[in-house]
Formats: sequence, structure tokens, C-alpha cells
Amino acid sequence: MPAINDSAASARARLDAVLGDAPFSLLRPLDDEAAWRDAFARTGCDPADAIAEGDRALQTADWSPIPDDLYLEFSRNGNRVNYQKALAEKTAPLNALLLAECAERQGRFVPAIVAGLECLYLQAKSWTLPAHDPGTTTFLGTFVHIDLVSSAVAARLADLLVLFGGRLPADVHARIASAIRHHVADPVLATLRGERKADFWMDYTNNWNAVCWAGCVRAFLALDMPREDRIAVAAAAVANVPAFFASFHADGISSEGQGYWGYGFLHYTLLAETLRIATRGRLDLLDTPFARLCARNPVYTAMHGSAYPTFADMPVNIPRDVSPLTAWLDRRMGWSLDLATPPTTPLAEIGSLFAFHADGLPVLRDPLPADTLRASRLLPASGILISRAPDCAKPFALAIKGGHNGEDHNHNDVGSYCIFWDGDWLAADPGAETYTRRTFSDRRYVSPLLNSFGHDVPRLGPGVLQSTGGSFRGTVAECSLGHDADTYGLDLAGAYEFAPLVSLRRSVEARRHGTEASFTIDDTFEYDSPQDFETAIIVYGEAARTAEDAIEIRRWMGDRAIVRVETSAPWAFSCETLDAEPNSPRYPRPARIAIRFAAPASSGFVRVTFSS
Repeated sequence: MPAINDSAASARARLDAVLGDAPFSLLRPLDDEAAWRDAFARTGCDPADAIAEGDRALQTADWSPIPDDLYLEFSRNGNRVNYQKALAEKTAPLNALLLAECAERQGRFVPAIVAGLECLYLQAKSWTLPAHDPGTTTFLGTFVHIDLVSSAVAARLADLLVLFGGRLPADVHARIASAIRHHVADPVLATLRGERKADFWMDYTNNWNAVCWAGCVRAFLALDMPREDRIAVAAAAVANVPAFFASFHADGISSEGQGYWGYGFLHYTLLAETLRIATRGRLDLLDTPFARLCARNPVYTAMHGSAYPTFADMPVNIPRDVSPLTAWLDRRMGWSLDLATPPTTPLAEIGSLFAFHADGLPVLRDPLPADTLRASRLLPASGILISRAPDCAKPFALAIKGGHNGEDHNHNDVGSYCIFWDGDWLAADPGAETYTRRTFSDRRYVSPLLNSFGHDVPRLGPGVLQSTGGSFRGTVAECSLGHDADTYGLDLAGAYEFAPLVSLRRSVEARRHGTEASFTIDDTFEYDSPQDFETAIIVYGEAARTAEDAIEIRRWMGDRAIVRVETSAPWAFSCETLDAEPNSPRYPRPARIAIRFAAPASSGFVRVTFSS
């Protein structure tokens, strides 16, 4: 539990010496009209567009309460989607109204903003998501759990108190402050005093730690609260947030996947920048060797542009632009990659840094090579290879992972790979499933998207899949990166429990020839007796065997590609849609292509080649 221990006491003494007395927010008050005019320009946000969106929200917003029954649905059947969808549908117009008021600053949108705040927060029994409310105790008021959402809401609302100042009715201002205390501030202080059981995330080793501590600290610093309380919470965060980095490999790569890196490290950055600015530069949580290494995730793992491997619980969507966080880190870390800053808004969490805190930014001067986003890279601790072919006429890249099957947001996916070609996935790791109660239970690996059946890795003998746990791992046996070719070898036998298995090796060869390239994945196996062997390719689309040595993939977007297949023995083809809900409305359900030996064998190989 994060009671004030020696490290927290040390942090408390340090903060006591440098933290100011006045409430602090990353936002500027609306009364600072010049700052807000500049903020819209700096973030590429058109005030006229923001006002127009606000006017639309005035006409369409529905501030009727979200029914209690929808909140309680998760406790009945494990469905978390319906409540979260309803919450998002009401949050979006409120955000539009807030941005419109920041653009216009005439008070015209304030009554609707107050109505939205009433609906979503001031009358809500819980700010915690139903999936994070064990026994619905937050909803019932018997024990208030602080989660990812409630901590972020507390920070958001505390920021709004600074933003609006006296522009909100006094009673609304007081009720917002009271609600923040009830849902977040009072439980945190009670925990630090030893009067309440700690929320698990307070010293936990994944994104929850950084996200929740960042929200709590930002809320406490922005609220008009006793200085000793603000210092106590900030010190507890400084003492405990290093646990977040336990979810990273020694090479700085997040085992939770790139999506959760973006979520967790965004909030770590917000915590770090809040404390740096509030202490006038005397405390900088980004200026540590490992934080600087972990910040490099997006530039080390990018396959092409903003396409990242969909390992672990990563959404399969491919964003259009580099993230604002990555662009901010390029500036802050001094990578010197000159990444373009995508449009954002002054109210977006990272947008507030671009809007109000870009001048005089202390650069950490950690330059990266100019070819960082073009060259292939092995990340040795995580066993990930990013093989890029940047000069192809159609963008072409491969990512493959080693690692183990006990990682954060784990999938049983040692050896899984994905191939990006011409704007989308040619071969895919299916990424995250649609979350339900089962997802984070002892039945997690029932899902074909989470066990190894739904990944492009071998299935052995009578259908043996990879086993779960940190001891089941792949070992990188070789890797060579060059101008024209990359080679990578992974020992996969350690990921399986199957007594007849003697050896299992997956090799990758990447070849680059000017504007053409190819990736070959070669699985070589040996048993101590004849057994079945099968390997897989995961695609978003359909597939058919078109020749003895060829499979045609018809991607969901309509185009086609040929995969060449070589085997040491006759093989059978099948393709089935995986029985799992897609994690993106853009994509259909993933399909699993199986390449299966027609008869048991003691040894053999399957070699598949993807060409640009």
C-alpha cells in the first residue's frame, strides 16, 4: 500500500520546498483571452469550427440520465460495451460545448455545459466504470473505487474550475469541488492516512498506475485544497509511479502493446509535465534514463507512419497521423526527428501542453539517428524485430515478437507476426478483443483472439496450443540487420508443453531490392515420433488456395495479394472466421488460414513468402 514510506517522505520533503501555494492547472483561465487566441492557433484548431460544433451540440445533446439498469448490466451479464457507449455518446457533446465556449468566451454555452455536468457527473452515483466497480460498491456508495475514468474525470473537472473561475455559477462551482472530493480526493486521502483499503493500482505495475496517479495529482493541484494534502498526494505519486515501468522490458518496450503504451505514457507525461511546471523545473520525472528509453516506443516500433504492431491488447486501427504525444516527445526529448505536429485542441490532454507550455520547453537533448524511422531494428529484451522496406513502391514492413506468455495484457502469441502493406494489414496479429467480464478472468484464454489459435503461430500434434505463463517463452537465436536483408531466428519450442516436440524454429528473412521487397517466414520442426503439424496466417478478409504453392488473400478493402507456400510434404488448406467480436468497427472478424500437413510427420518445414 502506498502509505507514506521512506521514498514518499523524501518526495514530500522535496515537494514541500518547491511546490507553490496556489492551485495549478495545465489550462489557462478563460479570462486570459490572448493565451486562448494563441492556444487555438498553436494546436491547429479553428475557433469557427469549434463554435459550429458547439452550436450543433446545443441542438442535439440529450442530457437525460444514463439509466441505472445500464450501469448494472455488467454485474448481471459481463457486458461493458453498452454503458460505455452511452457514456461516450453524452461526453462527446459536452466536450464540443466546452471547446466552443473556449473559442467564443461569451458565456453562451455555459447553461448547456452545466446541464451536461449535471447529467454526467453531479448527479451520477459513480464516476467509475461498471467493469471496475466490484460488487457495485461505488454505485451503492458503500466503498468508492477510484479507477482510470474517475481519476481522469476528477482532473478534468478540477481543470474546469481553474478554466472558468467565476464564469460558472457559485453553487455549481461548489458542487463540482464537492463531487471531486467524494469520488476521488477523500478516498485518496483516507488511503494515505491508513483509514481505507488501497486501490490496487496505487503500486501496480501497468498503465493503471500512471493513469490514475496522474489524474489524482492533477486534480489535487488544481483544487483549492490545503497545501499539505496536495503535497501528500503528489509525494505518494512520485514514490509509487515508478512501478508503472515494471511493465516495460529492459529495452524500453511496453509489454502491454503500443496502444497501452500510448495510454499509460501519455498520463505519465501529463503527471511529469504538471509537476515540472508546478515546481518551476525542479522536479522532472521524464528526465530519468529509463523514462527516456521508454519514451522511444513509438519511433522504435513504428512499421510505417503511424502503423504499429498489434501485439497484446492493441487496437487494429491504423491512425492517420503520428500521435500528438509522439510529436511532443520529439520536442521534449530532443530526438531531432522533426515530426509534424498533428492537429489537436487546447482542451485535449496533450493539446494543453502544445497550447500553453511549448515556449521555453526544456529539451533533454537525446537525439536519435536520422534513419530511426527507416532502419530495421531488433529490440532484444522483448524479442521484437521491426523490419522495414521504406523504399518500396507500396509501403511494406514486418513485425514479429518473441517474449513470453506472462506479459501484461498478455496474449499467448510468442512468434506472432504482422505485415503492413500498401496502407493496411496483409497478415495480422488480431490485437485486442472486445472486452467483457471474461477477458480479465481465469477464462481469458478461452478466446481465440487471446490464445495462440488466433495468432499466426504453429499448432502441434492433436491441436496443442501455446501455454500460459512467463516460463513459456521464445528465445531469439540469431538476428542480422543489413541494407539489403534482415534475418531473424526464434526458438519457439519453449512456448509449448508437448512431450514429442524436439525442436521448433521460426526464421524470418527480409529481402529488399530497390522498390521491391519480400518477407519469408520459415517454420522448421522436429518430433520424436510422427505427429500432425499446422501453421497459420491471420488476415482481415478472405483467402483461397489458387495453386499447389499459392494462397490468394482478398483483403477486406478489396485488393488481393499472393502468398507463396513451400512445404516439405503435401499440405491441406483451410480458412475460417474466428469466433470473436471485432475490436474495431472498421474491420470484419479476423480469419485464420491454416496450412496443415496432410499426414503426420517426424520433421519438416513450412515456408511462406509475402512479396511487395
